Amino acid sequence: MTWSLLFALFLVAVVILKYWQPWAARCPECGAYRQDDAPLCSRCGWTYQAPEDDLDYGEEPEQADPDWL
Repeated sequence: MTWSLLFALFLVAVVILKYWQPWAARCPECGAYRQDDAPLCSRCGWTYQAPEDDLDYGEEPEQADPDWL
């Protein structure tokens, strides 16, 4: 009885980890998972657009060094 319960919990965990992908990007229009950096959503055809500038949003911009130092 105990082994069958553990096996069932193991199967549930495997299924959840296979299909639930919290790290994957989702389409803002329909909510489908984006696959392999595709330019279009496979479900609704939403076009993913690249940012207009090449800034890395996670980094702070470089500060200009003052001349007097």
